[in-house]
Amino acid sequence: MKPALREEAAKLMADAERKAKEADAAAQDIVKRAKADAKTLMAQAKDELEAKVARREAQAEQRIARAESEAADDVRRAAADAATKAATDILAGADKGDDQFDKALKEISTRLN
Repeated sequence: MKPALREEAAKLMADAERKAKEADAAAQDIVKRAKADAKTLMAQAKDELEAKVARREAQAEQRIARAESEAADDVRRAAADAATKAATDILAGADKGDDQFDKALKEISTRLN
């Protein structure tokens, strides 16, 4: 082989090795960036999920509080209705007062339970 051909082959080999090293470095950079992006996306997804869960918990707590308030109002209303009916019955039948009172107490107890 002629010295010029050897030199040219050596140059080409050196260029190929340099390009391979550059390609490896570029691939490693791409992998590093992809890992960093994935980590960032995972953190964002976790934060969004936590925020969504917190919002849903707050909504559920509000619904529970509203249901409890409505249930308490219903119980108060039922007790007031039963007491009003009992008082009306007692006043209407003064001679049967004791029986009517016991009946009214039972009715109140039944409606509250």
